[in-house]
Amino acid sequence: NGTSDLFTASNLLKQDFDIGFTVDCKLAASQMSLVSVSENCYNGNPVNIVFNSVSNLPIDYSEYFILLNSSNGVILDWSSNPNFSLTGIGNYKILSLILNSNPSGYYYYDIYSITKGTTTISSILDFLNSNNYCFRKSNNELDFNLEQCSSIEGTVWYDYGLEGIWDADDKAVKELKVCLLDGNGTILSETLTDIGGKYKFFGLRP
Repeated sequence: NGTSDLFTASNLLKQDFDIGFTVDCKLAASQMSLVSVSENCYNGNPVNIVFNSVSNLPIDYSEYFILLNSSNGVILDWSSNPNFSLTGIGNYKILSLILNSNPSGYYYYDIYSITKGTTTISSILDFLNSNNYCFRKSNNELDFNLEQCSSIEGTVWYDYGLEGIWDADDKAVKELKVCLLDGNGTILSETLTDIGGKYKFFGLRP
């Protein structure tokens, strides 16, 4: 963690030396970027977020990724791996902290002391700063707004009576291509109707 000085002196030299050590706290802060998101909205299944981080870590230091509730700064989860699984709608924020992970290190911070769902990121940063810890926070943060998924479904049928009512004489149309368009007429997705003429688009943002 520190540096030591090597010096040579003759036995006639009478001088007091203050022998100590220094730690370079100019740690390289990370720059995070998004790699992939498994779904664009929450549909009852975990939404996996994968990101990467470019950092130059000194010996004894590790990078920890922190998942926050954006509204109140509460730490929901943390990991040494750059990925999280979100299991509910809401606003999230991800940042990283470079901390001394060596229990014998001078600036060691026990990441396991964080109580998920209770501890706030501000309380962690206040503690580290007020106690002059050697640490760095990531240069940027990743923000996610996870909304509840919507869906569109229906049935395609041939109206033999031309009265706009599906009755016993009408037949469902199977294997018909149905396209989902945006407001500009661009095709977002397409599917085929099943044997009962049914189709469904799911995983849609409101």
